[in-house]
Amino acid sequence: IEIGNEPCLFAGNGIRPRDQPWNFQNYSEIFAKTLAGVRAANVTMPLIQGGVFCCWRWDANVPGYIKEYTDAATNMDVLKTFSYHYYPVGGKHLTIENLLAPNSVDVYVFKQFAALAKERGIRFVIGEGNSGNDGGKDGVSNTLTSAIWAIDVMMHSLAFGISRWNFHGCPRGAYTPIEIDVDSWPLVYARPRPLYYGMWAFAFATAYEAHLVEMKVETGNIGNSSVYTTVSDNFIRVVALHKNPNASTAASLEINVDFSVNCPFSNATHPTGVVGVVHRLESPSDPRNFLVTGGLSFGGFSFQNSTDGVPSGFPSFETVVVNPASCSFSVVLHPASALVVDLPRK
Repeated sequence: IEIGNEPCLFAGNGIRPRDQPWNFQNYSEIFAKTLAGVRAANVTMPLIQGGVFCCWRWDANVPGYIKEYTDAATNMDVLKTFSYHYYPVGGKHLTIENLLAPNSVDVYVFKQFAALAKERGIRFVIGEGNSGNDGGKDGVSNTLTSAIWAIDVMMHSLAFGISRWNFHGCPRGAYTPIEIDVDSWPLVYARPRPLYYGMWAFAFATAYEAHLVEMKVETGNIGNSSVYTTVSDNFIRVVALHKNPNASTAASLEINVDFSVNCPFSNATHPTGVVGVVHRLESPSDPRNFLVTGGLSFGGFSFQNSTDGVPSGFPSFETVVVNPASCSFSVVLHPASALVVDLPRK
């Protein structure tokens, strides 16, 4: 249960009269009264998704709020999660360039909140977010750019302890991950947008409770790019994102996968090298175009012509080989694309 939605904005959006004071203390008083009403219904706590804040205005109050409402000693351990809303760019000002800029994935400010939430036994989540507020912007939020941004911002979120991302949207609008067409009622059609492909690729890269590790990467002259590596018990998965909208040629990446004291693919255990499969997120029919809005595929599969919600296509057979001597491999990254290299550990 959420009590309020972006309450820090109530004074500006008409929920609270502009001629009456509205600050965190005012909100806290109303929150406490509403919480008492919820508890009077004999519900089982913890049940509350706390916060639901945005826009940095009440950030100084967040630590105290989390501590107060996770305090079992005072019978106030009511929070199950703490939610913050995140939109990196105002929808009207959203462009391909600023969505691909480093500050569009800067969720470092949440690191301290996520750490405190974990310490207090709850999860810190992005309860609502997307590429830009007010529904995003057509020609940006519904393009391949949004897929690349989504992978990037979720990888940053994983690094800083954020447990979940809820992408705002549906049934329509520029930034929805899945468009719902109800015009042909009683038949209803769902069409995954590029953003959904980014969510798909991220889910694949972080499956099996994978965690991030640091790697050495040579990106050459690619310019704006991001590379991440996740490790689970069975897989090492390397994620690479090409974020330079001005690039016209592909770049060769040299990636070292020696994240431990000993190379996991050494001569002793893998004398002929290890073969990894490359899963590309791209637009095969319109490559190197950040503005494409359809026809995407991931790992050779696409929802483009699906009539039953199941992606169709053929699995990728592109491979790389890890050199056991250097514990590294090379892979080509095309402009306006992302890839996940899947390396078996066992």
